[in-house]
Amino acid sequence: MMPRWRLLAALGGAVALAPPPAPFAAAPARSPAGLENQYWSWRGQAIRYQVAEPASPNGQAALLVHGLFVNADHWRKTLKALADAGVTAYAVDLLGADPRAR
Repeated sequence: MMPRWRLLAALGGAVALAPPPAPFAAAPARSPAGLENQYWSWRGQAIRYQVAEPASPNGQAALLVHGLFVNADHWRKTLKALADAGVTAYAVDLLGADPRAR
């Protein structure tokens, strides 16, 4: 498959090549709920996730995965409720759903 910029050039389109943005440049340091945005590297991709840790953990953990057209910030109220109940809660972004992908 032909790279997109070559295809545009072949079709007579203007081509402006710029370096990709620095990793995590567009992502805020914290989620709307105030949780730190953390990253895990998987197969060359940076996966954003958030962790809500309770003050008194009960040994339980929950993994929250969002649906289409939203991201891990969708779980902000649920993360807080689970942490308040003593559950360590993780919310993970699917590939392409974190704020850097927009």
